[in-house]
Amino acid sequence: MVSLNINRHGTKQWIFQRVANLLIVLLSLCFVFVFATFPVDDYASLTGLLNAHWFKVIASISLIVLSLNSMLAGWQIAGDYVKGSFVNYLFNTLCIVVSVMIAAFGNYIIWF
Repeated sequence: MVSLNINRHGTKQWIFQRVANLLIVLLSLCFVFVFATFPVDDYASLTGLLNAHWFKVIASISLIVLSLNSMLAGWQIAGDYVKGSFVNYLFNTLCIVVSVMIAAFGNYIIWF
């Protein structure tokens, strides 16, 4: 992620990716457990689940971690496949902007 001035060694990014992937798996299992055990019989019960604050917090954390992971994936793709420093910078900037927009818009949908 050249635009964030992250060094190109990759050790910290590798560790972050493993931790983020573990967190994504745990949050996904949490969602599966909630939907498997919560009785969703009609629209009112589904709305009650989706409007619970604890569910919104878990969904927001999941969305933020996914967005950070997608920024890191963009940095890795750019480092491996995108040649040219200016094109690499544009690709990384685009990945960051799209990831931040998805996180912001998704959290807006979750909370409002």
